[in-house]
Amino acid sequence: MKYCINCGNEILDEAVVCIYCEAKQENYYDEDKERAKELAKIISVRLKISALIWFITAVIQGTTIVLFPFAIVNGCFAIGSYIDADRFRLGPPRKLVDSYRKLFSPIFMLVYNFIFGGIIGVLASLFHLIATVIFVRANKEYFYLIAE
Repeated sequence: MKYCINCGNEILDEAVVCIYCEAKQENYYDEDKERAKELAKIISVRLKISALIWFITAVIQGTTIVLFPFAIVNGCFAIGSYIDADRFRLGPPRKLVDSYRKLFSPIFMLVYNFIFGGIIGVLASLFHLIATVIFVRANKEYFYLIAE
């Protein structure tokens, strides 16, 4: 048995609506929410690693005049990944989870680095795509549980 989130009366675990006050209930169990918090910690760490890889990529690319403009783009991607890491750790907004479901940005970065950024950029793109984007896509239901 669980308690209504509105009136506090005891209701069935699987209840969608409270039989006393008709308030809509949350449809997940505590185990799922805990799993979601664990996954948020994992993705936060992966995003910080991704940010570090993007930063190193930007520094290496920045040492050559030819690749300097690409280093700036990859440096911006590093900053974005680091900011996203904290947002996931604190409870991601639904919009952030949805943005990781889209493949345009990571695939664009992969192609961009394949053409202009060299092997280090391609490796950074692949890590970001596999370790973060695919992970979020595979676990989106859990992230939605803790999304603001």
